[in-house]
Amino acid sequence: MDSNIRLRQIPMAVEISMCQAIIAEVERVGELEKSRTEFSGSQKNESLTSSSNLALKRISIEVEEKVKSIICSELHWQCNRLEPISIVRYRKGEEYKPHYDDFGPIYFYHRQYSEANKLSIAGNRVSTAIIYLNDDYTGGETEFVITGNIVMPETGKLIAWNNINIQGCRIKNALHCGRMVKEGTKYIVSVHLRESDYPE
Repeated sequence: MDSNIRLRQIPMAVEISMCQAIIAEVERVGELEKSRTEFSGSQKNESLTSSSNLALKRISIEVEEKVKSIICSELHWQCNRLEPISIVRYRKGEEYKPHYDDFGPIYFYHRQYSEANKLSIAGNRVSTAIIYLNDDYTGGETEFVITGNIVMPETGKLIAWNNINIQGCRIKNALHCGRMVKEGTKYIVSVHLRESDYPE
């Protein structure tokens, strides 16, 4: 079984001025939606994250296309396979508990969930990419729990890793978390690459 998530770290993939402009627009919008993610198998509808998010296209479709272009150019990804890009905000005390980004097999058989996430059309989440929009906070590191690998936030840094292997099976070492923010506010861009084209 392939255990290599092929973690890539690309410093300064996005210019600091662009990162700052995106954050300024998010702060102008003000209210973000509470991030929703339920623990697989939980009967309590337990959310694993306390963050908030906003679709990047709500700020600017042009900026979203630019960010897509940067990600796909740096990682050699196909842009038509990307999910819509999200901006995620973590305030002091907020975190994302250990989780996997791919969809487990049970979700492909759950019709309502499968249709909502376009699983039959676009397939699973092959890979994940994150761009750190700022680093003026403490805590908030990205930790790969099984391997103990910790990624330190740096403004403009792009990181990416694989969630499933070539056989389509979950890579166990992809288990990761966003550590709790101790001071300040953390902003990231987050996007997932699917197996096939993601419909608009």
